[in-house]
Amino acid sequence: CTALFWATLKGHTDIVRELIRAGAALDMQDVYQVTALIGAAERGRTDIVRELIRAGAALDVRAKNGNTALQCARQHGHCL
Repeated sequence: CTALFWATLKGHTDIVRELIRAGAALDMQDVYQVTALIGAAERGRTDIVRELIRAGAALDVRAKNGNTALQCARQHGHCL
């Protein structure tokens, strides 16, 4: 996992911003094909989701289970 991925999972928005500014790979996937955007969406970290989307994170990437970030957010109760 990358520093961006861990900062996302831990909810460190300021660190996520700095990593994005430093050129972090936005769409790097872990062994389950989860990206930072998917991880943030699953955990309801809307501030980080916004930062990643603004930075150009891919919205159509699917995790190993076949779900996109939006689908993962919905599954975990983070969508209306």
